[in-house]
This record gives sequence, structure tokens and C-alpha cells, in this order.
Amino acid sequence: MRAGRGLAWVAGSYLAGTFPSAYVVAKAVRADDVIGAASGLASEGDAHILLVANSGAGPGAAAILGDLAKGALVGLAAKRAGLSRGWKAAAGVAVVAGHSFPFYARPFAARGITAAAGVSLVLVPGPMVAGGAVLGVGKLLGHTGSASTVGFAVVPVVAALQRKPLALVAMSAGILAVILARRMVGIRPIAERDGWPRALFRRLLFDSDHPKELR
Repeated sequence: MRAGRGLAWVAGSYLAGTFPSAYVVAKAVRADDVIGAASGLASEGDAHILLVANSGAGPGAAAILGDLAKGALVGLAAKRAGLSRGWKAAAGVAVVAGHSFPFYARPFAARGITAAAGVSLVLVPGPMVAGGAVLGVGKLLGHTGSASTVGFAVVPVVAALQRKPLALVAMSAGILAVILARRMVGIRPIAERDGWPRALFRRLLFDSDHPKELR
């Protein structure tokens, strides 16, 4: 397959990932307070959480489903288009990168989890189910931050154990890298307050700035 076509798919996948589901839902339910709060966070928070807190579980769930769907649709489209494994993998990472680092509507950038789950369920379903089980247990125990880290770290490991194509194992690792990179947004003030080692440890493992997450 020509590189130009593959690059076009990667670019298109990134653009699909930038679709701001939380913003669209907030506008639909006229949740102007959510839009204002997200803008005030300068993309350091998660608009999904703000949507649930300000408008209820229904709008929050709609935004989450929208982000799951865009990841899954990119995966399905890449499979149907007959892309090589390498370009499918690149498209999978790209949709998560667009979800986490959009070039517009930056206050509505998300943590990458939902789009990552969507595309992984299509391209590496077994490993994502294993990672999802970790996420589910973590949520039940009230440790969603650390569970999301471990859950998405499990995906490339299980993919490798199941002897999935190397490109898809690399995709899973790349998706984890994007999720962790997203957590670095806005870390400098916290690092200056608590020190870089502690700030990095909390953000990368627990996706949190609060010591209580370490208990």
C-alpha cells in the first residue's frame, strides 16, 4: 500500500479523535456551566467528569459512548479498508492522540481512555477485555486512576503473550504512551509545589495530584 494512503488514514484518524463529544453533549443539554468550567481548567481536567458533576449521569454517559464509538469506528473502518497491520496500528494510536491532544477545543481534550478502549476492542479485543477487567475491578474498589494505568499496561502484555502481530502490540504500547503523556498536561505547578519525582509518580501511576490516592 502506498505511504500516501496510509498517512491519509492516520491524519483522518487523528481528526476523528478530535471530535469533542463532551462539548457537543454540553451544548445539546445547554450546560453552559460545564463549558465555562472546562475552559477554566485549560485542558488539565476531564470534561466528562465535569459533565457528570454538573448535568448528571445521562449526559456524561452520552459523551463517553460518543468517544468509545469514534475509537471503535476508526478501528472498524481501518479493518474494512484493508490497511496493512502497521497502518492500522498507526491509525489506532492516532485516534487516541486526537482524543487527548486536539488542535481545537483543547479544554475538551479527554484522558484518552474511552477512545483507546473503543479502538482496542476492535483491533485487539482479547487483550482489551483483559485490561477492561482490571479497569472494572479498580472502579469497584474506588481506584480508577491506578486501574486505568495498570489496565492499559496489561493490553500490550497480553497481546504479546497471545502472539498478536508486532504492529498491534506496538499500537497498544503506543496508546498507553499517549494516555500517560496526556497526564503530563499542567503538571509543572504541582511539581514546583511537591517536587518532580512525587508529582510524576502520582500523575503517571494514579492520574492524581492528591496524596490520598496513595493510601
